[in-house]
Amino acid sequence: IDFDQDGSIEIPIAKRDKTDIPYPGISINPGYNPFEQEKTPSSRIPKSAQTDQKHFSRWEELYKGTQLLLKPENQDVAPQDSGWSPKTLEGSSFKKVLQLKQKYILSPVKSGLMLIDQRRAHERILFEQFMEVLKSESAASQQQLFPKTIELNAGDAELLKNISGDLLSLGFDIREFGKNTFVINGLPGMLAVSSPEVILEKLLEEYKNSPVDAKSKAREQVAASLAKASALNYGTELNQEEIIHLIDRLFACAKPNYTPDGKKVLTIFSLDEIEKLFNR
Repeated sequence: IDFDQDGSIEIPIAKRDKTDIPYPGISINPGYNPFEQEKTPSSRIPKSAQTDQKHFSRWEELYKGTQLLLKPENQDVAPQDSGWSPKTLEGSSFKKVLQLKQKYILSPVKSGLMLIDQRRAHERILFEQFMEVLKSESAASQQQLFPKTIELNAGDAELLKNISGDLLSLGFDIREFGKNTFVINGLPGMLAVSSPEVILEKLLEEYKNSPVDAKSKAREQVAASLAKASALNYGTELNQEEIIHLIDRLFACAKPNYTPDGKKVLTIFSLDEIEKLFNR
């Protein structure tokens, strides 16, 4: 700009040999829905599963040279062997997996074919994470935008009061709101549920049906009951990435073979057993 000129502004003229400057545009995704929750492998499993994926994908080295603990939490004697051991994992690859009837996960392993119950696997993962949270007492609470009110019978209301301390340590924010009535203001940040009152009712029911009565095991049973109430339901479809993510988390557990109440999580069909099925 030449300020010596009287009231006129010099505007440079674009040269023809230069590429024209394009008009700014807006990229629109016609399939975007702002109300649809994004589906990620971590949306249905604990958030801690988002830690170093390379670490979990190298489970062969993680378990090499270690001894597997087979005894479930509430049993004094180890149940029947499921056929799995750390050596079973060596040389295996979970890159090719199959979900059967939205209930089981099939994966080839070095010694044969491994069959995993996906709900029980998720239950084991949640239980061990809840126990870690109870020990550290550092759970984050996800506050509800619209708190839910739940009315219980006298027995369940008393039970909820008795275990409220452990629930608070897990991240629950539950307040009394009249006789046998409670308001759920917050849930553990690791849980992604749309009906907190349903989860709470399931937790109380599982706790009542638990065979464990010792006070020393009360916190453990709260974690086990919450894990069972929050685990993936049968009929839940998982994509390949979610399945591998679930398997990685399972074999990062201290006791991947069994649920806290002693139910088998996985089993191995050896090559010999498969051969016998074909009369070979």
